[in-house]
Amino acid sequence: MIISLKSEKQRELFGCLAVFLFVLCSPETILVGTNSAELPAMISRYSPFLACGVMLIIYALQRKMSLPRNCVMILCISVICFWITAFFSEGQANLMNILYHCAAVLSGVLIVGVLSIKDFTKYFEKVMFFLAIYSLVCFGIANISTEVVRKFPIVTNVADVEFYCMGLSVFTKYSMVDSFFLRNYGMFREPGVYQMFLNFALCCYLFCRTTPKKLNVLHIAVYLVAILTTTSTTGIFSLIVLILAFVADRNTENKKIKRWVLIGGVFVVIAVMSGWSDKLLYAINKLSDKNTDSMISRMGSITANLQMFLDHPLIGVGQSNVDNTFAQYLNARASAVHNTNTVLFMFACYGIIFGSLFLYGNIKLMCRMSRDSVSRILLCVFYVMMLSGENLTNSYYIYTLLMYGYLSSSVIGEENEYEDCNDQCVEYR
Repeated sequence: MIISLKSEKQRELFGCLAVFLFVLCSPETILVGTNSAELPAMISRYSPFLACGVMLIIYALQRKMSLPRNCVMILCISVICFWITAFFSEGQANLMNILYHCAAVLSGVLIVGVLSIKDFTKYFEKVMFFLAIYSLVCFGIANISTEVVRKFPIVTNVADVEFYCMGLSVFTKYSMVDSFFLRNYGMFREPGVYQMFLNFALCCYLFCRTTPKKLNVLHIAVYLVAILTTTSTTGIFSLIVLILAFVADRNTENKKIKRWVLIGGVFVVIAVMSGWSDKLLYAINKLSDKNTDSMISRMGSITANLQMFLDHPLIGVGQSNVDNTFAQYLNARASAVHNTNTVLFMFACYGIIFGSLFLYGNIKLMCRMSRDSVSRILLCVFYVMMLSGENLTNSYYIYTLLMYGYLSSSVIGEENEYEDCNDQCVEYR
């Protein structure tokens, strides 16, 4: 990290705190993002602007702004795409919506200019590991005694669903009545969103050398159990592909740990398919029932988004019209109308140019995880599959990762300390 602090521990503590607040204040958490209370809702609504403001203050304190030229170019193209789509697409464009997404992309550029990807992945993984342990403790308490959970305060999301809030972990009120619906949300709005953060954190731990120590089996096991307790179908399949990618990597440093990870992968498959948990078995069996809301929305997020893109290939249908158009194309009951595919949403909403930039940047990010070609292919499959679980279009988190993809082509952990920022930066003093 470029900010000057006295010791490595201070830098790490500051970095972890910053990343934690970065995640907490994102639109993906129930505590802030989808909370119906006025103050959290306002923070969520202006979160990209707040992120930009904080980053600009940091640059001002440094008296220097160094932005990677690649990322600045992607920012400019993105902003142009947003405005062109808003201007030429059907429906009344929402100015605040356009500025929100421009600020989300800008915040990504500002973050990558001040924080190396090695530091970001290290801090992000530590934060998510802490949240994984915390949520598993709370999940264990909820399984042992619902009475304990009922003593905690209730928060309500924008869809009027009530949650018991145990600090950094929440549980739906109805899950305290029927344990079949008890799932690990962490502090996020959906278990499907939580699995995305957990899976990516595990990917960082396995591939990004976030610690100088050797990989720890128990550390990995925490992530495996946390992802399983979300009972997210997408999360489970993404996890299996991630394990295959790690095992396929020809890096000889982790030969011993790969055996344990493979055993962990086998455990995941057995736990899901054996019927040991009705919830895990249902997460797989619901794929065979095309009439469930989950299956309709998942398949519809592929077919409807593709059809929308093919009908509006150049500029997409636009942010102001995408929800109504999706509902028309899907033509299903209201409870099943959820656009959950982040990648295809980008194509349907903004057209071929921004959709391609988004997909290519994320593929570049995954290619930075490994030098092995087979592992890279599996990592790309893992990431695209993971992003098909929920729609993260409004999250500045996803645009930050996008910018790290465009920042450099070097494998994470192998680049020089300042390689990220020295690669054709635009500097302002």
